[in-house]
Amino acid sequence: MKQKICVFAALAMLASAPPTFAQIPDTVRAEVLQRQIVSSIQDGDLDGAKSSIEALRKLDVKMPNRIELTAAKIDAAQEDYTASYQALTRYFKTATNADDGYDEAITLFAVIEPLYKAEQEDIKARRRAEREAEKARREAEREAAAAIAREEKRGRLEAEARKQGFVAYDLPVHATLVGHKDDVTDAVYSPTGNIIVTGSKDKTVKVWDAETYGLLATLPTPGCGVNSLDVSPDGTMILAACDVGPKLFLWETRDYALRWSIQGRPVDVFASALFSPDSSMIASVTRLTGLAEIRTVSDGSLVQKYDIGAWPYDIAFTTTGNRVYHLATNKRVQFDVVNSDRFDILGFNNWRTGTYDQDFTTFPHFSDEGAHAIAFGAYPNIINLYQMIAIDDPQTADEETHLSVSQRLEVPMSGNTPRHTAYLAGTEYGVLSRSDGTTHIFKIPDAGSARDSVKIDYLARFDGSQNHPAGFSPDYRFAVAGSDNSSAKVWRVRTIPYSKPVMNLGATEDRDARPLRRIPPTFPPRFLEGNHSGYCKMKFDVSPDGQPFNVSAEMCTDNVLYRESIRTIERWQYRPKIRFGKPVRRSGLETTVAYILVDDDNKQLPYPDGFSNP
Repeated sequence: MKQKICVFAALAMLASAPPTFAQIPDTVRAEVLQRQIVSSIQDGDLDGAKSSIEALRKLDVKMPNRIELTAAKIDAAQEDYTASYQALTRYFKTATNADDGYDEAITLFAVIEPLYKAEQEDIKARRRAEREAEKARREAEREAAAAIAREEKRGRLEAEARKQGFVAYDLPVHATLVGHKDDVTDAVYSPTGNIIVTGSKDKTVKVWDAETYGLLATLPTPGCGVNSLDVSPDGTMILAACDVGPKLFLWETRDYALRWSIQGRPVDVFASALFSPDSSMIASVTRLTGLAEIRTVSDGSLVQKYDIGAWPYDIAFTTTGNRVYHLATNKRVQFDVVNSDRFDILGFNNWRTGTYDQDFTTFPHFSDEGAHAIAFGAYPNIINLYQMIAIDDPQTADEETHLSVSQRLEVPMSGNTPRHTAYLAGTEYGVLSRSDGTTHIFKIPDAGSARDSVKIDYLARFDGSQNHPAGFSPDYRFAVAGSDNSSAKVWRVRTIPYSKPVMNLGATEDRDARPLRRIPPTFPPRFLEGNHSGYCKMKFDVSPDGQPFNVSAEMCTDNVLYRESIRTIERWQYRPKIRFGKPVRRSGLETTVAYILVDDDNKQLPYPDGFSNP
C-alpha cells in the first residue's frame, strides 16, 4: 500500500507543468541573471551580458552597484556613452568610496563625461537638422502648392485677359524710345493717335511717330526739366509744364513751332498743367506756392488765379470744362472757371460717419461725362468710385457739388502704395499705378456697394512709371510710359482696337448714322513744304458700334495726304444707324478731309492747279 502511494505521487509530479521563469520570485530571478551576466562577460558575450542587465533592471529588486558599474563598462566598450553615463549616474547615487570599484568608477566617469556631452551635442545637432529638414520639406511642399496655385491663377488671368481682348496678362514691350539724356518724366499719346510726346529732365520734349517710332522733333525747354505733358483734345497743340524756373511751353503740332512760353515765379515749380476739354483754356498749378491759374490757349493770357496753398500736385477739368479740381495735401479744392467767386472745399461723403471726408490718398480722375470720379481712398488697397451729387448749403442757400462714394473696389497691392488711378475713357476698364513702378488694368464691375468692397483681380499689367500715369493710344492698343533710364517704352495692350459697347441711346425710330466726334487731320511734314492747300474725298462705312471702317480715299490733291486722311477717318466716332430699333451697318458715307494753309495775311492758299473747291 505504501509503495502505491509513492508511485501515485511521482505520477502527479510528472503530470504537473514545470514553473516558468516569470513565476520564479524576483529575488531568485535576480540571482540567476547576475550569474548569467558574469558568465557572458567571461565568454566575451557583451551583448548577452547587456541583455541580462536590461532584464535585471525590470525586476522589483535593488540593482547592485557592481552590476551598474559593469553596465557602464559594457556601454563604454560599445561606445554608447549616453547609456554608460546614465549607468554611472545611477551607480554614484548609492555607492560610497568604500565600495569595491569606486575608484575605477571615478576614473571611468572622467573619461565618459566629455564623450557623453559631445554625443549629446551630436544628438541635438541631428535633431535640429531633422527639424530643419522637415521644416524645409514642408516649406517646399507649401511653396510647390503655392506655385501650382499661382500657375493656375496665372492661367485663369491669362485666359481672362485674352478673352477681354488684351495681348496677355503680362503685356509685352513693343518698342523703346531712345534719345533723351535724363529721366523721362512723362509720356503721352496724342488724342489723334498719330504721335507720342515724351518729356524729360534733360530740358527737352521729343515728338515720335506713333507707328514707326521715329523721332519727328525735339522741342527745347531752356533752363528747366519737364514735369508734365498734355496734348490738346483736338490734337493741334502740345503743352509742357517745367520744374525749376518754372515755365509753361505751348507748341503747335502742325509744324512744332513754339506759340508761346510763360515764366512762373522763379522759386516755384509747375506740378501739372493740362488743356480744357474744348482745347480753349489751360489750367496749371504750382507746387511750392500752391498757385492755380487758368490761361487762354491763344496767347497764354491769365483768366483767373487762385491761391490754394498746401502743396498741390495735380489738377483736372471736368468734361464740361467749367470746373477745375485740385488736390492740395488731401484737400480737394474746387472752383468754377466761369464764376470766379465760387471757391470752396470739395468734400467726399463718408458712409461710416455720414459726414464729408477729405482724407484721400490720390487725386480723383473724372469720367468722360464728368458725373463720376475714381480715386484711392484712405485705405491703400481700396479704390473708391464716386458719383457727383449736388448738396444745398443751408447757410448760403447755394448748391454745392460733392462726390459721394457709390462703389468700393479692393485690389491687390502686395505691400505697395498707390500712385495714380484713372478711367480708361469710354471703356469699362480702369488703370492704376503702384509704388513698385507697375501699372495695372482692371475691369470695373457693373454694380457694387459703397459699404462692402468688391474684390477684383487685374486683367493686365506692365512696368509703368511712378511719376505720371501711363499714356494710352486712342484705340487702347498701345500704352507708353517714361522711366529713369533716359528712355520711354511702348507696350502692346490689346490685340484689336477697343470697340466701345453699344449704349442704349434711347433710339426707337429709324435714323441714319450721325457724327459724334470728328478729329482734325494732322498735316504731313512733306505737305507743309508746299505752298497750296489740299483735300481728299473719302468714302467709308460705319459699324453698328459707331466705328468707321473700309475707309478709302477716292481722290486727293496730293499723294502725301492719302494715308493721313484714312487714319483721320478711322479715328472718328459716329452714332450708329438705327433700323427697327437696332444699330446696323451704314455703308457708302462720303466726306472731304481738308488741309487748309494760309499765308502771312491769314488768307487761304489756293488748291493745286486743276483742282476746284471741294
